[in-house]
Amino acid sequence: MKQWFKFLGLIPFLIFTTSCQSRSTTAMWENTKTASRYFGRGLKVLGGKGSDSKLIHHPYEFQGPEDLEYVSLYDEEESSEANFHTYPLAKETPGELGSFLPGLEGFYNPEGQEHQIFKRLHFDTNKDKVKGADDYQTIQEIAKYLKKNPNCYLYILGHCDQRGTDVYNMTLGSRRGNTIRNLLIEQGVNLNRLFTVSYGKEKPVNSANNSKAWEENRRVEFKIYKKK
Repeated sequence: MKQWFKFLGLIPFLIFTTSCQSRSTTAMWENTKTASRYFGRGLKVLGGKGSDSKLIHHPYEFQGPEDLEYVSLYDEEESSEANFHTYPLAKETPGELGSFLPGLEGFYNPEGQEHQIFKRLHFDTNKDKVKGADDYQTIQEIAKYLKKNPNCYLYILGHCDQRGTDVYNMTLGSRRGNTIRNLLIEQGVNLNRLFTVSYGKEKPVNSANNSKAWEENRRVEFKIYKKK
């Protein structure tokens, strides 16, 4: 009987060692590194820090919070690699040492006639697609302005409403900003003049907790800088 219990005790160990042997050392090491990064990330989030999307390796792999209002950022029919256009980042990074451009704080809100061109663009819940003809018209007007003013540089700021996790909204805000950047590039604007940043849900224009406020907060805004 004692021998039988000893044998039963060895079963979990045998299963563990067998499964480990079936995987390469490289794969196990990569999983270990990934786990450690997520563990460190989790501790930062608990402390209110690190609410960016650097740990997300691909947007189509990202899942939203478990809430009926939210689903994966992309439905299956939208998740094709071909449906997501990517363009290189600008050669300059505003504010970095050696850059001729100031950081974001050196860009300003469009005023006067420029304010009428660089209008806010709004999005549906959990979406990063441009909503309709009026928004496409705004994008065309922005593209025309930028092509007529080659000394003007643009920051595109992605925002979300207050629902969902910090990381989820940072990712969604980033996708909203990049959607507009992509469309401007396709309109002929030099990609080296376009920059994006995501604020997620950090900067609502309406702090109320209702559908009207959420609609106002799901947006892209613009800041410009003119090189002299």
